[in-house]
Amino acid sequence: MCPERTDLSPDALVLVAPHTPIHTRLERGGVIHLYVHFVVAPPFHNPVPKVWQIPIAPPDTERLRCLWEKLMSGQGGRTAAVEPLEWIGRSLAAIPEADWEGKMMDARVHAALRRIEEELATPLSVPGLARGCNLSSSAFARLFRTHVGESPHQHLMRRRVEQAARLLARSTLTVEAVAEQCGFSDRFHFTHVFRKLRGMAPAEFRRQQAKWRQPPADQ
Repeated sequence: MCPERTDLSPDALVLVAPHTPIHTRLERGGVIHLYVHFVVAPPFHNPVPKVWQIPIAPPDTERLRCLWEKLMSGQGGRTAAVEPLEWIGRSLAAIPEADWEGKMMDARVHAALRRIEEELATPLSVPGLARGCNLSSSAFARLFRTHVGESPHQHLMRRRVEQAARLLARSTLTVEAVAEQCGFSDRFHFTHVFRKLRGMAPAEFRRQQAKWRQPPADQ
C-alpha cells in the first residue's frame, strides 16, 4: 500500500480518524502544534482510517494560536478548556457525508483495536488477537491490514510508542518505567523501537519536548 502524503499548513485543521497510521516529518523550521484527542458516538464512531484537511480563515488561525498560549500558560480557565469542543464540532460537520456512508470498519478488527488500546502494557501477540476474532493468524493479519493500513504488529508497536511519547512528555517516570507501562520487555527493546519510529532515543525526545513545552515569552 502506497502511503498518502499530506502537506500541512497553518490554514487548515487536520482531522485524523481513529486507528489511522500516521507519520509526521518536519522539513524546515519549528512549529507550534495543538493536538486534541476525542471520542465520539455514532454516526461518527468507527470509520475507516482517513485524514481530512479542513480549511480555516486567518482569523481562526490566530484564535488557535491564542488558545495554545492560554493552554500552555495554564491561565485559560474554563473558556480555554471548553473552546476545543467548538473546533471538534466544526471539524466533524465539515466531513463530506459520502465519507461516512458504507465505510465502517469490520467489527472484528474494531474489537482487536479496542483490545490493543486496553491492553497495551500486556504481552499481546498476533495469534492471540486472531483467536479473539475467531480467525487464523494469516486471515486476521490480511483483514487487519485491509482496514487499518498496517500489520497488527506494526500497529501495536506504533501505539505503544505513541503512548510512551505522551508519558515521556507529560510525566516524570523514568525511561525504564515508561517502557514497562507501554509493554516493552526492557529499555533496550523500547529504545530500539522508539528510535526507529520517532527518529531519536526516548531521553532525547523528552529533552526536546521539555524545550517546546516552555511557556511563550511575554511580548
